[in-house]
Amino acid sequence: MLSATVNRQNIGSLRSTTLRVAAACGYALVSSGTRLALLAATPVLVLALRGSVRSRAFWERGLARAWRRKVRIRFVTHR
Repeated sequence: MLSATVNRQNIGSLRSTTLRVAAACGYALVSSGTRLALLAATPVLVLALRGSVRSRAFWERGLARAWRRKVRIRFVTHR
């Protein structure tokens, strides 16, 4: 009959392997959760961005800021 010999090295190796597998499973769950959250939020974000970009106020504010800050708008020519 074969008997399993257990020593400290085997126990340490088993713990290490178990921890690595648990970490990989945890990472997979978090990654999947993040993907699902982004997938669910995408339609809401698209509608919000479309609404803001299509509004007249968005463009008026942006162009007014660019017009007032002439120092930041520069044409760079290379010699």
